[in-house]
Amino acid sequence: MSDEPSDFRIRTGRIGNRGTRAGGRPRSFIDQVLKEYRIYSKKVPQDDGNYIMDHSASVYLFDKDGTFTSTLDYQEKPDVALAKLKRLIAEG
Repeated sequence: MSDEPSDFRIRTGRIGNRGTRAGGRPRSFIDQVLKEYRIYSKKVPQDDGNYIMDHSASVYLFDKDGTFTSTLDYQEKPDVALAKLKRLIAEG
């Protein structure tokens, strides 16, 4: 898959009921999101001319008003993640 707009067609649109994928958006938009949410990403060239993306992998938690509250990290202990989710639900 490349960065051509036609290739992004399958990666754009909504994720579930609330999220939106960034694929196919202008680079300036993606750079702004990376900066604002302190997301790490790096294009890693491969020997065959393709590339992979090294990137942070967290779930961002937002309250009902869309305000960022916390993250869930893939290495986080389940009891810590569960406590964050319970707190988010309790706060409405």
